[in-house]
Amino acid sequence: MVERPQLDSEITFRSCNCLKALAHETRLGIIWLLRNGEKSVNELATALGVLLPNISQHLRILRDREILVARKQGNMVFYRLRDERILKILETLQQIHCPQ
Repeated sequence: MVERPQLDSEITFRSCNCLKALAHETRLGIIWLLRNGEKSVNELATALGVLLPNISQHLRILRDREILVARKQGNMVFYRLRDERILKILETLQQIHCPQ
């Protein structure tokens, strides 16, 4: 019998939650748009062609999963990536599934 390494259940749980959050076209679009710095909710909605209530729902999911950080300025909310290393995951997936 091949022995499998013991996985830390908390790490596994958090990793699965992160990957579930990434498994949506709109949320991936948000992350790609934020690769060059923070953007307002309106900027993200306009760039992706998504209605504000819908984009807000996706942003909440990404924020709750600790992928994004929000900053409020007056009546506007701006989002940025919490850790830009998330882009490496997406770039690796792109290299695997969309080789040039």
